[in-house]
Amino acid sequence: THGANRPGEKIPETMGELKKAVPGKSEKAQDCAVDIYKLVAASALSILAEDYVYDSYEACVVNYPDFVTHFNQPVEYNYRLIYSEDNLPKQQQPLGSSAITFIDEGANPKPAWPTKKWLYHRLSAYGKYGIGTPATQQSTLAAITSNNGLLKAKGAKLNLTDTGLMSALIGYNTYIASPKITAQLFDAMDVVAKFEMDPNKVLNTVTQVIKHDIPIMQRNAKHLKDILGAPKKVKYEKKEKVMVQFQGKAVQISRKWGTHTFTDQELEDLSAGKIITFKYKKGNLSGQLGPSEYKGRKFIGFIPDFKKRGK
Repeated sequence: THGANRPGEKIPETMGELKKAVPGKSEKAQDCAVDIYKLVAASALSILAEDYVYDSYEACVVNYPDFVTHFNQPVEYNYRLIYSEDNLPKQQQPLGSSAITFIDEGANPKPAWPTKKWLYHRLSAYGKYGIGTPATQQSTLAAITSNNGLLKAKGAKLNLTDTGLMSALIGYNTYIASPKITAQLFDAMDVVAKFEMDPNKVLNTVTQVIKHDIPIMQRNAKHLKDILGAPKKVKYEKKEKVMVQFQGKAVQISRKWGTHTFTDQELEDLSAGKIITFKYKKGNLSGQLGPSEYKGRKFIGFIPDFKKRGK
């Protein structure tokens, strides 16, 4: 999430120096810094190595040319010994002169559960360059998996929240929810950046997307109740009202303000025009009765003085 890593002239003497470069972070974060450096260093060094050399084999059954086998046989690993020494191509068995028939029973594999790695791969696979940089993808995923987001993460696995499921259902078959359309839009913006396309053409594309999607979203919204069921009724707490005095007149206010419930003594002090102070969240809060307004409705209520808030 920290942008590009490029090889430079500053070389650490030990991997321990890299851990010191992220002070105050967890041991896991420090190990991550070492892993990143090793990967960047190996990638940079592998550029200087010779190409990977292999022999490519292809053969078919003489009487059944549609039955083909194809594989690559490593000859010289070269740069792969640096960059992917833990995942080198395997040596294959040499080709024979006969083939043996067998009956194989196939079955579609169970769909894999979506994970962060799976999602990043999908985003990177769309279009010529993928959708978003790795940093953008990471920050976007962090945003939609935050509290009340579209996704919830349990370990590596991802699942939709109620809000996410509702968004997916409403966006079904729309352009705006299509990664392919998003990739095309990014490609178009790249062309505009090269001054090879009129920006208005891209803006017109966005307008067309909106005109196409709104009717579809409206139709999809009508089926939400069939799929998700009726919305759950929210129980509202009925606020207790009490009578107090303000400038000689009796007025009604809520006994509760925020998470604080006024005591009888506090109500008496408010009626007397006094400033009261009570503990609220992480500090003390003072205030008194006064005129207020909410959505055009004027009323008398408790007016807190946040400027004089004490600890």
